[in-house]
Parts: sequence; C-alpha cells; structure tokens
Amino acid sequence: ALDPETASVSYVGQKTLPGYVGDQYWMDEYDGNFRVVTSTWNPIHNALYVLTEDETTDELKILGSIQEGLGQPNESIKSVRFNGDQGYVVTFETHDPLYSIDLSDPTAPVITGAIEEPGFSTYLHVWDNNNHLIGFGFTADENGFVTGMKISAYDSETVLDEYQLLNQYASDLYSYSYSEASYNPKALMISPEKGIIAFPVMSWTYDASNPNDWTYTYRSEYLVFFIDFSAANPSDIISDPIVITQDPTDYYVGIDRGVYIDGIIYTLSYAQLVSYNLSTHSVLEKITFETYFEQNNDKVYPAD
Repeated sequence: ALDPETASVSYVGQKTLPGYVGDQYWMDEYDGNFRVVTSTWNPIHNALYVLTEDETTDELKILGSIQEGLGQPNESIKSVRFNGDQGYVVTFETHDPLYSIDLSDPTAPVITGAIEEPGFSTYLHVWDNNNHLIGFGFTADENGFVTGMKISAYDSETVLDEYQLLNQYASDLYSYSYSEASYNPKALMISPEKGIIAFPVMSWTYDASNPNDWTYTYRSEYLVFFIDFSAANPSDIISDPIVITQDPTDYYVGIDRGVYIDGIIYTLSYAQLVSYNLSTHSVLEKITFETYFEQNNDKVYPAD
C-alpha cells in the first residue's frame, strides 16, 4: 500500500476523447496502460480505448481501441468492469448484451462474446478467477420497461442463475421495490470469501381492491444471498434470500447499510440497528433510535 506521507503524484499526459465517462468503473489502469470506456449522445456511440504514455510528448497515445460493436444502435452503457486482461461492458435499450472483451493484447482489444437477456446490470462484480461475475440491476419487459430488480450469476458465455424481485401491476395490486444499490454500489455488501451478497430494499404495496382505502404498506428490508458457483445445479448458485426486516415506523425510513462481523449481519438505518445471526437464522437484538425522530421530525417523510 502507498504511504500517504511519502507518496507523490506526477503529471504524465492527457488525451481528449469523444463522449463521457459514467463512473469510476469505466476507467482502469493495468500493466502501465490506462483503459477507459466512453459514450456519446445523439447519436449514441460507445467505445473502448487503451492509452499509454508517449515519452516524446505530453499527450497520451492510443495503443488500441474498440470503435464498433459495443451495443446495437441506440443502446447506452449501463455498467463496465475491468479485471486484468478481461473487460465487461453492459449496454441496454430493450435487452442487455453483456460483452466480454479480451484485453491481453492492448494494441488489439477484441470482443469475445455477448450474452443477451431482458433487463440490465447497473453494477458488475468479478467473483473469482474463473470468469464468474455477479450482476446487480433490473429486469425489463420486451419493450425495455423496467419490471423489478435482479441479481444474476454469469460466466463468460452465459447466464448461470438469476433471482428476480418483480414489481406487480395487477388490476387489484400494485407493488414497487427500490434499492440504493441500483445507483450506488457502496450500498451492496459483497464478500466472495464468505460467499455473500446483500443489499437494502424499500418496498411499497397498494391493494386497490378497496377503492375507498388508499393505504400503502411499506417495508424496509435487507436481503442476504449466498453465492456458490460450485453448486451441482446451476439454479442453486444464488440462494433464496434471508430477509432481515426493521420495525415499521411512521416515516419512510430505509435500511442504509449492512455490516458482516463474525457470522452476524448488522443492519443500520436512522430508525434502528438490527443484528441477525446467519447460523441460527434469528434476530439477536433490535435497538431503536427514538431520539432521531424527536430531533429531526422535519427532515423525514411521514408515511401517511
């Protein structure tokens, strides 16, 4: 690790590329080269570049690039992940092509595969050294309309397993689920060593069978999944979730984070801390933060 007291930063060079960079995962440094994915609007054009230092100028030079094939027409980039000599890019309009990219030759990066499925992943996590990925994102219908959330297990060629949290829009029932993890990967708790992925979910359900009652039911939950890529049956790679709930309040307060310590999951929100034993599948303790509501009742949204 770098020592912050002695580490230094020096200017090497710059390069102007067309388009924008979505987040930190669209960029990566590996073996002295800088890899970056960019996208433009109107028209949408997605590209990958491998840049390196030019010793004669202050401009980074392009070693290699992929200018075509990252997405069909009108498909925007939803997530990117680099892992050594491998790269992964998800694009979406109505379906999710997950592109696998071979970066072993930085002068000639090449797309080696594309997995198409409904929906898309907003975050990709490299699970191990066997080209296994976990994706977190959304399900979608044939028109690209988001219908819920999902986590998916991939290898470099196919979808191995998937767990969907579908929203329901029946004539007498409306349900909707949301997670901060959909736009902030830091809300995810991921540990390949422990075989765990977990995230908070806020859910609303409305029963329209009684037109005189417009009451929504709200739930604050934390879902914990066990991941096992060695499972004999691919459909068992992603377990059914352990659901940790916090007590309902008069406010829409969601679980912010979960922490794993010695087999215990601690879920934290502005309302409560709930500890859960993964071995016994039982709640150990609930601590309610009543003083928060007494001091901040004008900073949260009433549930009614």
